[in-house]
Amino acid sequence: MNCSFSRWFMVVLCMGFFLFCSRLFPYGKEFSFRVKIEPPAEEAQKVKEFQVVIDGTKVNFKAPSGNWSEWTKVASEEIETIKKFYPNLYLGRYPLVISVRMVPYTPGAKISLEYDVDGKKYSAEALHFGTGPMAIGSLQWEEDGATKMGTMAQYNHR
Repeated sequence: MNCSFSRWFMVVLCMGFFLFCSRLFPYGKEFSFRVKIEPPAEEAQKVKEFQVVIDGTKVNFKAPSGNWSEWTKVASEEIETIKKFYPNLYLGRYPLVISVRMVPYTPGAKISLEYDVDGKKYSAEALHFGTGPMAIGSLQWEEDGATKMGTMAQYNHR
């Protein structure tokens, strides 16, 4: 019985320590981004603009088909909201996972993104195919003392 209690106590103590440490190091910086969505030729006349949304936030704007949208700032209020979604809630540290969705669904659309964080620009491209929603998993992470941004694929290939 004492051994069981000791293990339980150590697990709770370790979990509390990790939670405490994760709050010591803040993560998630404000950034700006813009999007260009190019539908395939056969869809170009049908789709004049796309709605772009960051899941769970007030970030919601239109991007003209085939042209860059205006730069949109993601402020600290939105960053704090993003931190509350899975998997950020459990990670409590970098990378910050950001889900960017675009509608209408357009198979074969080429999606380009540009991010600006701390005055540095990063770019990414994706080709949407398949039957699922048009969503890009964007990440913000820290590397060599600098905050960087890109897609999940760019993060995994760094």
